[in-house]
Amino acid sequence: MANLHDVSPNHPHRLARPRRLRRPGKPTAHKTRYYRPQGQSRSQRPGGRKREMTFLVGALLLIALIIWLDNASIKPVELLSVSDGDTLRVSLEGKTYKVRLYGIDTPESDQPFGGAAKQALQDLVANKALSIKERDEDRYGRLVAIVYADGESVNLQLVEGGYAWWYRDYATFNMPLAFAEFSARLDDRGLWQEENPTPPWEWRRNQR
Repeated sequence: MANLHDVSPNHPHRLARPRRLRRPGKPTAHKTRYYRPQGQSRSQRPGGRKREMTFLVGALLLIALIIWLDNASIKPVELLSVSDGDTLRVSLEGKTYKVRLYGIDTPESDQPFGGAAKQALQDLVANKALSIKERDEDRYGRLVAIVYADGESVNLQLVEGGYAWWYRDYATFNMPLAFAEFSARLDDRGLWQEENPTPPWEWRRNQR
């Protein structure tokens, strides 16, 4: 015998399925969760534009504060001497400091290009207005800093000229130094004229 629910919808003996009743006044789920006035974007809702403007102003003020603090940390110094390719002695607020250039490593004095790196640093800082941005202090008590000569980063210029390596272990995410080294390698500038120059950190390790 055929199931009466399987017969044609117009069959006179087909049993009608019971209809589910909806409670009066109960809204459907999709209207409850996703209702938005027609034609209005989020920013057009009451208070939406104001909240967006408040967020934008707050973000701009935060960026301005970061830039101000960053610039405030740059201090003018007077050059006393150049020790090697990545170390200076300077006078800062009446005191003498040794400054180790941040994020770079130049050949040691007894390495190939060691003397050239020292001369390059002397040429970059001689008769220039110098300033430093301190980043750290190393275990020898030296200030680790970015050195600026007439507003230009000496650290970056040494790497661009092929007189220094980008010191990956201490400036891992410094992309300007990374690109500067890549450019110097590509053009065989400075120490990259050698086929396989020995990084100074390896040189020091082998001298122990």
